[in-house]
Amino acid sequence: MVLTSYEIAFLLAKCGKPYSDGKSLKKVSIFLQKMQMIQKFLHISKQISCSTTNSKYFSLALDESCDITDNPKLSIFIRSVNSKFEVTEKLLGLEVLETSTKEALCAKILKFDYVLKPVSRCINKIKARPLNHRLFRTLFEDAINESGELLLFCEVRWLAKGKALERFFSLKDEVIEFLEKNNELPDECELVKY
Repeated sequence: MVLTSYEIAFLLAKCGKPYSDGKSLKKVSIFLQKMQMIQKFLHISKQISCSTTNSKYFSLALDESCDITDNPKLSIFIRSVNSKFEVTEKLLGLEVLETSTKEALCAKILKFDYVLKPVSRCINKIKARPLNHRLFRTLFEDAINESGELLLFCEVRWLAKGKALERFFSLKDEVIEFLEKNNELPDECELVKY
């Protein structure tokens, strides 16, 4: 808390304008919103760590919906399975979505590398090599026409990652079949099967 107040004082001093100046206050307000979001996501990350300590497997579900006043909310659920195969499901949080920057902050704070890396390797193995891409397109033309083409995985843009993941999971069975037939990326195929 002390560090945050120093940061705010620094931002205000850096502007060199009175505290009543609208632009200065807007910068401080944005800073405070970002700090609150970071604290919320760190809290949720800690809850995830606590909920998964005795779990053999777990999954997260994020759902955006609106309440009765039409305000967007983000529901965060975790489902875990312990070594006795007992399933538990828990609501980790219900957060108000104020801006689209929440997705970007979520991406930075909650690292989903264990999901993103195998998926990106599978996609890029097919898309980055023209021969693999042509073969994949020929073999699974009907599924591709229905679901859409696989998108080359982009590390920079979070929204592009989301679209790439969406397309991947709509063609997941075809991707796994293609890679297994070509004896490529067996570890990644095993990870993305579930």
